[in-house]
Amino acid sequence: MFSSGAGWGITPLVLGAVLCVSIFILSFKYGTKNVTGFDLACLISALVIFCFYLLTHQALLSIILVSVIDVIGFLPTFRKAYAEPYSETTSSYVLSAIADGFALGALASFGLTTTLYLFTLIVVDGFCSVLIIVRRCQLKFKTK
Repeated sequence: MFSSGAGWGITPLVLGAVLCVSIFILSFKYGTKNVTGFDLACLISALVIFCFYLLTHQALLSIILVSVIDVIGFLPTFRKAYAEPYSETTSSYVLSAIADGFALGALASFGLTTTLYLFTLIVVDGFCSVLIIVRRCQLKFKTK
């Protein structure tokens, strides 16, 4: 995105990456240990696609691959959010979707290479937020 002229619109992505790495590191100590075969399949798929990403020297193809990697990386989160909706923080996904929306508006250049990944994040974070809220409501209704 940077090489395609996105400008300051990538700032939330950089901050988000720092937060994701921090959460990843903390998960080794505080994370749950209920890793499933599905989670491992998602990880392996994302790593395979990441290898293709490293070999790519075209901005658009890189953005497409990163977007696919991100969606695959979110699949275990969706599974966990569905099964254990109270284990996820809704506000972090809502705020991330909002921040990415503002980032989309702050782009210096608009094109598929600068907007696709942000749009992907908005959709994924928004979906995760709705999933958590709906599942919490379902569980509350089920216990009554």
